Amino acid sequence: MRALARRLLVLVVVVFFVSLFTSLLIDLTPGDPAASVAGFASEEQIAVIRHDLGLDQNVFVRFGNWTKDFASGDFGNYYSVTGSRPVWDQLKPALPVSMFMMVYAMIITLVIAIPLGVLSAYKAGSVLDRVINALAFGAISLPNFAFGLILIYWVGVKGRWLPVGGYVSPSENLGEHFRSLALPSISLAAGQVASYMRLLRSDMIQTLQEDFILMAKAKGMSARRILWMHALKPSSLTLLTVAGLNIGALIGGAVVLEIVFTLPGMGRLIVEAISAKQYVALQSSVALIAFFYVGVNLIVDVFYQIVDPRVRNG
Repeated sequence: MRALARRLLVLVVVVFFVSLFTSLLIDLTPGDPAASVAGFASEEQIAVIRHDLGLDQNVFVRFGNWTKDFASGDFGNYYSVTGSRPVWDQLKPALPVSMFMMVYAMIITLVIAIPLGVLSAYKAGSVLDRVINALAFGAISLPNFAFGLILIYWVGVKGRWLPVGGYVSPSENLGEHFRSLALPSISLAAGQVASYMRLLRSDMIQTLQEDFILMAKAKGMSARRILWMHALKPSSLTLLTVAGLNIGALIGGAVVLEIVFTLPGMGRLIVEAISAKQYVALQSSVALIAFFYVGVNLIVDVFYQIVDPRVRNG
């Protein structure tokens, strides 16, 4: 319980400093958000808008006010020439889009990478192992947005098997929901599959040389049982750690792929906030992403203790 409290404290501290760094970085960004909101207003009207937005205050004062509002559930307002609207009204529909895509990408990654990693380790040095590794190197070297463009052309445009853009909510049509996120999820998972597969292969080869594996072989256990029941669990510790750390890569890839596939997710919202100089919306979006990232790593730490009793006992 005490360890969990320490991790929760670390979570809060990380989100705080990420938000502070974002605020300082935004303050250095050229341009005047008040002028962007005001349009063709006079200098006096722009000064009034700047005061209403708090832009005439010190950056640390603005950050303190934003932190107080964010902690109370107020994510600020999105300002425009026609008025203002709460940032949460935009975050609420955007969050599920990004979450679904990243969850589906992670599922695709694990479903493909784990069997390939186990098979490659079992057949280490064979022709099959070399072919799998060659394909993995190719997948790692290809950016996810480039792979997405290839899928758009061959699967969406030429084959017309899956839609190449847009998003359908699962509450509207579950089948179309999966179809709308199939290509972006596969594109996001492609590089992750190669990384996880090679990582698991490396650990699995070492595990298969351990004494308890030799003992299992001496007892006459089948190769399938040895691989999946005895060797996979101790070989997955590094994979579990990297999976948590790679959430950042998933988030970064999702930002780009949401633009490529015209998905109304967090990535597209952040790009629009930067373009429109909506710094409050940008700060709140980055803080939510940081909270999600450190939260996932907290969950990974808990699973790490479940998988490895040595960590739990320590």
